[in-house]
This record gives sequence, C-alpha cells and structure tokens, in this order.
Amino acid sequence: MIPPLALIIRTYVRKVNSKLCSKEAISHQTLERSGVLTYNPYMAKNKKKHSKLFKIFIALLIALGVFELAAFGALAFYLSDYEHADANAEAAMKSGDGVQVVKTDDWVEFTPPGGSELTTGIIFYPGGKVEYTAYAPLMRDFAEEGYFCAVVKMPFNLALFDKNAAKDVREAHPEMTNWIIGGHSLGGVVAANYAAISDFDGLFLLAAYPSTDMSDKNIKTASAYGDADGILNMDEYEASKSNLPPDLAEYVIKGGNHSQFGSYGLQEGDGKATISAEDQRKQTVSFVLDTLIAD
Repeated sequence: MIPPLALIIRTYVRKVNSKLCSKEAISHQTLERSGVLTYNPYMAKNKKKHSKLFKIFIALLIALGVFELAAFGALAFYLSDYEHADANAEAAMKSGDGVQVVKTDDWVEFTPPGGSELTTGIIFYPGGKVEYTAYAPLMRDFAEEGYFCAVVKMPFNLALFDKNAAKDVREAHPEMTNWIIGGHSLGGVVAANYAAISDFDGLFLLAAYPSTDMSDKNIKTASAYGDADGILNMDEYEASKSNLPPDLAEYVIKGGNHSQFGSYGLQEGDGKATISAEDQRKQTVSFVLDTLIAD
C-alpha cells in the first residue's frame, strides 16, 4: 500500500512543478523578447539549483511520510496481536455458585456472598499483551475464598499505559478498608511500581518483579512463579530482590509455568507445565492469602 501512495504523491508533485516551471519559462521568454527583461545566465542557473533543492525537499517529505506510515503500521500490528482469553475464562465471567460477576467499562468485579460486609479488596493487573478477562478464573478463585476482586482493563492490553488504574477501583468501593494489589508478568511490574507510590496493605507478584526501588516500603509482599516458566528472566528476577521489602515471601510452584496464571493457552516461549492450570491457581491463591492476610 505504501509504495503506490508515495508514487502518487511524487507524480503529482512532478506535474505541478513541471507546470510551474513551464509557465515561468514562458513568462521569462516573453519578457526577454520584449526587451523588458534581459537574459541572465546566472539567474537561469540559480533557477535550476532551486528547482533541484525543491525536488530534494519534496523527496525527503515523501520519505518521512512513508517511514511514519510504516512505523504506524508496525505499531498497530504489534498492539493488535495479543493473547486472547479462552473458553475457561469466558465461563468464569458468568455469575453463579455464589459469586456475582459485574463487567464495567474499565474492569470486571467478582463479589462473593456478603458483599456489603466485605472489608478487603484485591485489584489485579493483567500481563502484557494478554486480554484482561483471561484472569477471570484466578479472580474467581480468590472470590470463592471470600474476597472482592477486580481485574482491570488496560489500554492496548499493556499495563504501562495506565499504571493508576487501581485508583478508580478503590474510589468506586469506599466500603473496603484494606486493599491488596497484584499482577502477572508486566502487570506485576506495573502493580509493584504503583504500590511503591501508593498506600496498599499487600502486594503479590506472579512471575514478575519491580523496576523501581521499594525496599523501604512497609508492605507485605508475596512472589510466586512456576519452575517450568520459560518467560520469566530469572537473572533479572534475582537481581530485583534488593528492590523489594525485606520480609518478602517467595513460593516456587513445582510443575507450574508462566501462562497458567491466566487462561489464554500456552504462550510462545513458555515451558510446558506438568500440573493443571487449576492446581497452579489454587496453590497461588492459598500462598497469597496465607502470606498477605493471615495473622
């Protein structure tokens, strides 16, 4: 699509430039013949120079336009390619078995029985380029344990574009007195960075680590990952521990991988899990609640 567009623009410019040059030449020739304007070889040479510079300028504009279009197209393709929630996630999005599911424009809520009496809420940031509803099974598991949960929708499925998303959820539920924030992969990175500048009672990271120093933050922190994870950079994970609070609790899920924290299939580059997705989620929920909520 791009080359023909550039060709059309170039052809149009050439035609316009040709007509202008032709009219200018006729005008000068008429004036020269009438004696009003004498022939000036320097002026003629200068005109050619200016015409050449004009053409170079137009060519640069076309090249820049083509580059911008190509870059925009590449970005649009990158953002449109993401992991989609699977059938299990879609099933978890339906109310039932005591859990009420409410989908708003910016997040999905999972409320267990006795919603008006709940005091602790969990806010979750989805992994990078993963549809946020893919975490519905995990949120439902938390809700079935008696906790209000909300997984937030991120612009272009990237938490980097809205690190303050948790703020809106909290403002919509002033009845909650305790808040826990967590996230998976890139979502965990952003959740941790937001927790570092906000007031939360707990933070949990799933195959994630912070990119900012929050070692002096007084917040309970839990970190879990699967030993079959093929996505998490373990060198960076280990190096990042110094950025986390000193009372960090870690849990390695034997047989778990990166993808099964969500419900979107096997992510490219990930290891193959030897336990079920349900088992991995159940272990995750138990570890997080025992670490962050149990007295």
